[in-house]
Amino acid sequence: MNCEHIRAKLVAYAEGRLSVDQRKWVEAHVKECASCQTALARIDVVAAALVQLDTPPVPGGLTAGIMARARQREEPASAWTLRDWWREAAAPMRAASVAALVAGVAIGLAMGQTSYRETASYVDVAPTMERDPLDVYGVGLLGETEEASLPGVYFKLASPADR
Repeated sequence: MNCEHIRAKLVAYAEGRLSVDQRKWVEAHVKECASCQTALARIDVVAAALVQLDTPPVPGGLTAGIMARARQREEPASAWTLRDWWREAAAPMRAASVAALVAGVAIGLAMGQTSYRETASYVDVAPTMERDPLDVYGVGLLGETEEASLPGVYFKLASPADR
């Protein structure tokens, strides 16, 4: 038998809270296992010390006081609603909530207008992609002369001396 399972049940065994079958199972293991016998003996010592302690008397009128407070207790609150909050909220809180709502709507509308303008000003680049990019320079890739070639035009545009 497993000592961990038995030790988990030793306190309940000492208090008499186990079923008949579990009690027999624990007793059979404790008869054979010296470490569990020692653990049960320690529990019995602590239980005996606790039993010898004096139980303080219950204060007079405790039960009547508890029952009176229970009767005075309010009914549980109903489900929270926005209308109830609005009625109970202070004026500054209502003003702040209205301001936050108006600001949120205004920001949302402004963001919608901005994104609409961006999509409305979309330029279709497909026609420009169909053209040859070298047509801008008016020269071929190699050109007839060195200055008319694409590298020649590049160096001519990029050189700071001509500017």
